[in-house]
Amino acid sequence: LWLRRGGLAAGLALLGAGAAATLGLAFVAAFGEAGVFELLGRDETLTGRTDVWRAVDRAIAERPWLGHGFAAFWVAGARPMELIWLELGWPAPDSHHGLRDIALQLGLLGQGAVLLVAGATAVLALARLGGPRRVLGLWTLMVLLAAAIRAQTEANLLRGDFLLLVWVMAWLALVSRQGEGAGGATQGPLG
Repeated sequence: LWLRRGGLAAGLALLGAGAAATLGLAFVAAFGEAGVFELLGRDETLTGRTDVWRAVDRAIAERPWLGHGFAAFWVAGARPMELIWLELGWPAPDSHHGLRDIALQLGLLGQGAVLLVAGATAVLALARLGGPRRVLGLWTLMVLLAAAIRAQTEANLLRGDFLLLVWVMAWLALVSRQGEGAGGATQGPLG
C-alpha cells in the first residue's frame, strides 16, 4: 500500500536502501572488518559461519560442476558432511550461505541456473516499472532483494520455504496477462 501511495520514487528509494544493505553485508562477509563486528556485538566468524564457508568451499571444489546432489550433502551418514563437522568441531546444519548451498548441492551449473532465473525475474520486474503494473514490479524486486539479503547468512532457498514460494508467486504474477484489461489497464490489487 505504501508503494501505491509513494509511487515509483518511494519504491526505488526502498530498493536502493535494501541494495545498499545487501552490499554492506557482502562487504563485511568478504573482508571481515573487526570494527563492524564489534559494533554489532558479533565475532568475526559470524557465529562460526565463515569457518563453515571455507569448509563448504572445499567441498564445492570437489564436485564443482554438478555438486553433491540435491539435498544429498547435509544428511546423516554423508561422508563429506561428516568431514566438515570434524573440521569445525560442531555439527553445522547447513552451509549458512544461499549461493554456496546451491553450488554444494547442484554445482556451478545449478547455481548459474538459479541466478539466470533470478536475473530473468529482475528483468521482467524492471520492465513493469514503466507501465501500469509498476507496483508488481517493485514488489518483485523487493522479494529478490530480500532473497539476496537472506542468502548472505542463510541457506534455505532450495528448501521450499516461504521466500521461495513468494518468489514463485511473483514470477507467476509477472508473466500472467490476467489483470490487464483493454488498453493495458490493470484490474488487480498489485497493479
